[in-house]
Amino acid sequence: MPASVLIEGLSSDLSGYGFIDGRKISFPYVSRRDQVEFETIGRGKRRYNKILSHIKPTNLEAGCEYFSKCGGCKGRHISYEEQFHLKTNHIFEYYNNNFNIQLELVPSKSTENYRNRMDFAVFPEAIGLRQEGNFRKIIEIDKCNIQSEKANIELLKIKEIVRQYAFNRKTLEGFLKYITLRINSENELTLILTFINSFRDTIFEENLSSELKKVSISENIIFCYNRTQSEVSAVGEYKVIKGKEYFREKVLDTYFDVPFTAFFQPNPNGFLPIIEFINKNLMGISRKSLVDLFCGTGFFSLLFGEKFEEIIGFDIVPSSIEKAQEMTKNKFPSKKLNFEVIDLLTLKNLGSLDVFKKKDVLLLLDPPRNGIGMALAEEIKKSEIETIIYVSCNPRSQIEDWEVLKEKFKIGRGLITDPFPHTPHLESVLLLEKRND
Repeated sequence: MPASVLIEGLSSDLSGYGFIDGRKISFPYVSRRDQVEFETIGRGKRRYNKILSHIKPTNLEAGCEYFSKCGGCKGRHISYEEQFHLKTNHIFEYYNNNFNIQLELVPSKSTENYRNRMDFAVFPEAIGLRQEGNFRKIIEIDKCNIQSEKANIELLKIKEIVRQYAFNRKTLEGFLKYITLRINSENELTLILTFINSFRDTIFEENLSSELKKVSISENIIFCYNRTQSEVSAVGEYKVIKGKEYFREKVLDTYFDVPFTAFFQPNPNGFLPIIEFINKNLMGISRKSLVDLFCGTGFFSLLFGEKFEEIIGFDIVPSSIEKAQEMTKNKFPSKKLNFEVIDLLTLKNLGSLDVFKKKDVLLLLDPPRNGIGMALAEEIKKSEIETIIYVSCNPRSQIEDWEVLKEKFKIGRGLITDPFPHTPHLESVLLLEKRND
């Protein structure tokens, strides 16, 4: 049965909420004072509230025709100033009220065309982004406002060419599952197409390769192949159709050769406040060794390794570790280096994690969204390490980790910045120091 609720406020995830009989009801894409008519559909975990109408409608255009249809941006109907306040205020208050630490807040300088990577799903009926609330349906996308203009031009150029190769998840016919576009700070574009394995070495592959070379504006084109049932993009065996298998990115005065499979900051310019925070705080820290956990391709090791005699890095992705070792060796040929493949979330095959027994170490953490995990947090608590710089793409999981680490560490200072406008996501960094007591 339909019900109606007045939207009374907005949450940190940019959704709006109201109350019915004391029960909080939340909806995406609404504003304060909207009157929302809805009905509850489904049962158990699949139960959700479907909006039937706004009695006082919110402008959902908000500069993007796909807003509220695709599952990307969540806050285009909210001014950026309010977005930033909503996203950061609860985190700021948590540290201020509980630990008397006032984190520095740095909003984004740019709110459009900021992402250097986008992934578009390819279905027979559409090429674009997942529908809001429905992973199985795709919204046809011709232009995404948060990716670069060059990437948008490329998307339009190649869509009709590749559409005939679309993979049907139901009948298992076709080949192409994803289009990935990655662009660097020097406007060099990489196009990665992810196919099922059976596409490799076929006449279809030969024809598409030839056609793309004529039409595409990408400097690099890569065909990637993985399992039929796999729903991951740009992962698997590959062929370089044009250009090279990695893209070169520049941050400050350092170049990074990033394999197409490797993670790299989706908005390097928006991440600069984190880098500047680390650089400034390293000036007052003297340590022999840098231990870079979740090091990826050596992003932080390359940026800050000059200040240390020894650089140690761990990550779970072999290709990233290989590239990190190669690039750090090229940049710091006289330093002692050691990069190893280790699953830091389970701590299996610990290898050289005896670094935790050393005192003269700066530990740099940059984990995935779920944080460092209980096993690693407990290992750090038992360690001799005195200084930690903890970078996070999810301040909520960082808080959970901090609740474990606070027994042995205190916060020196911290910063929150926003490389991802119109979304609920943030980046944060904390300087942690061993308690004297």
